Amino acid sequence: MSKDKPSTGSAAKSDKGEGNREADRKYRNAATSHAESGRSEPAAREAEEALEDDGEAAELEEAEEEGKSRAQSTHDQRGEP
Repeated sequence: MSKDKPSTGSAAKSDKGEGNREADRKYRNAATSHAESGRSEPAAREAEEALEDDGEAAELEEAEEEGKSRAQSTHDQRGEP
């Protein structure tokens, strides 16, 4: 192996990819901080009120179904199961 190329052994990848512990820790800390801040409470109340309104709930359900069908269509185009 040339000295100009970086190592590709397990030591070079120890903190990268799906097993990136530092990124996981940062994400978890940020998510916990956001949840504890209460900043999402007004949006949660607004969403709950929207679901209690029959007309708005039907509109939201229709939008959800449309989104699911688009996601399935994209999934089908990729040939994934």
